[in-house]
Amino acid sequence: MIAAGQFDGIALPATQDKMAARIPGVELEWFKGGHMFMIQDREAYPAMIAFLNAAQAA
Repeated sequence: MIAAGQFDGIALPATQDKMAARIPGVELEWFKGGHMFMIQDREAYPAMIAFLNAAQAA
């Protein structure tokens, strides 16, 4: 999973797209916010935790 902020000025969205294109089977998840999207978008942490729980169960 690549978790990224839609308005990130440090880890640019274009860079996230390029990285995701190079990783087979990746899930690129966009969240509202910038480089600190984890605290700007309340849906970020639950989504990342759900991803990790699903990966652990697999």
